[in-house]
Amino acid sequence: MTPALTLALSLQSAITQALPRDPAILQARAERHAAAADTLAARAGSAPQLFVSYANAPQSGNAGTIAQRTSVVGISKSFAFPGEAGSQSDAAHSTESAAAARVTRAQNEATLQIVVTYMDAFVAGDQSTIAAEGTASAKRVLDAANVRLRAGDGPRIDVEQATAAYASAQSAQAAADGKRDTSFAALDLAVGLEPSARPALAVPAPLTFTIPAEQAALVAALGARADVRAADDDVRAARATLRAAGLAYAPSLDASAGRQSGIDSGTLVAGATVSVSLHVPIDSGGAVRAQVERARAGVDRALAQREALRRSVVLEVESALADARSAQVRVEAERRAVEAARAAADAANLGYTHGATSAFEVLLAQSQEVAARGALVSAQADAVKARYALRLAEGANTDVTP
Repeated sequence: MTPALTLALSLQSAITQALPRDPAILQARAERHAAAADTLAARAGSAPQLFVSYANAPQSGNAGTIAQRTSVVGISKSFAFPGEAGSQSDAAHSTESAAAARVTRAQNEATLQIVVTYMDAFVAGDQSTIAAEGTASAKRVLDAANVRLRAGDGPRIDVEQATAAYASAQSAQAAADGKRDTSFAALDLAVGLEPSARPALAVPAPLTFTIPAEQAALVAALGARADVRAADDDVRAARATLRAAGLAYAPSLDASAGRQSGIDSGTLVAGATVSVSLHVPIDSGGAVRAQVERARAGVDRALAQREALRRSVVLEVESALADARSAQVRVEAERRAVEAARAAADAANLGYTHGATSAFEVLLAQSQEVAARGALVSAQADAVKARYALRLAEGANTDVTP
C-alpha cells in the first residue's frame, strides 16, 4: 500500500497562497479598479453625442399654409469650465492613488494575519507533541511505581500520585490536540487547502534585523506606510472636490454641429448648421452653495481622519517595538528555563532509578520540563509574530531582511 504523501508548507508559501484569496485584498483591488475608471471618466469629460432631429411645422406660403419639414444629423458636446474639469480630474486621481495605497495596506494586514495563523498552528502542533511526550513520561512513572509497589519497594502514595499525574497529562494532551486541530483548520481555510489537510510546517526563518530606536521607527512608518499615503491622498481629493464645487458657479458651454435637409416654404433646402449655448447657473435656491458646504465638510473630515490615523500609527509602532523587545527577552529566558528544567528532570529520573527520589519529585520535574518547553515554543512564535508586526508597522517589505 502506497503511503499518503504529507504536504509541506513553509511560512512564505502560506503567505503566497493566502494573499490572492484574501477577501479584503480582493475588495481593495475592486475599489482601485473602480477609482481608475472614475479617473479616466473625469479626464475624458463628457463624451460627444451623435444626434438626429426631425421637425414638421406649419408655415405660410402663396397657396396658404404649408408644412416645413427639416431633419438634422450632427454631433454635440458639453464643455465645463476648465478649472472645474481640472479639479474634478485631480479629485479622481487622488482617490485612485488612495485606493492603490489601500491595496498595499490590505496586503500587509493579510500578511500579518497569515503569519499569526501559521505560527498558531505551528505552536499548537509542537505543544501537542510535547503534551504527548509528557503523557508518555507520566505513564512510565506510573508503570514504575506499580512495579515497585508490587515488589514492596515503593509506597502506595507514589502510585496514587502517578495515577493522578497520568490522568492530568491525558487531559492536557486532549486539550492540546483539540487546539492543534482548530489551528490547522484555520490555516487550511486561509491557504486554500482541503479540510484536515494538516500540512507539515517548516520552522520559519526568523526576520533578522536590529530593533530600531523609537523615533527612527516612527519616522520610517509615517514616511513609508501605505495607509498614511492613502490618508494624504484622501485630503488632496477632498480639497480638489471643494475647488470643483466652488467652480460650479462658472458657466458651461454646449456646442453642436450637423447637416440639415428638408423643405422650407415649399423649397428644398440643405446645408450645415452650428449651434452654441452658454449656461450661467443662478443659485437662487442655494443648491450650489450647499454642495460647497458639503465639500468643505468633506475636507474637514479627511483632515480629522488623517490625524486619527497618524495617532494610530504612532501607537501601533510603539506597541510593536515593545512587543518585539519583550519577545526577544522572553525567548532567552525561556531557553534557559528549558535547559534548567531538563537537567532537573534528568536528575530526578536518575534519583528515582536509584531510590533517592520519590515519584512525586519525578512527576513535578517532568511537568516543569513540559511547561518550560511549551513556553519556549510559544515565546519563539511570539518573537516571529512581533518582528513581522514591527516590519509591517514601519511599512517595510517583509520579504527583505536587512
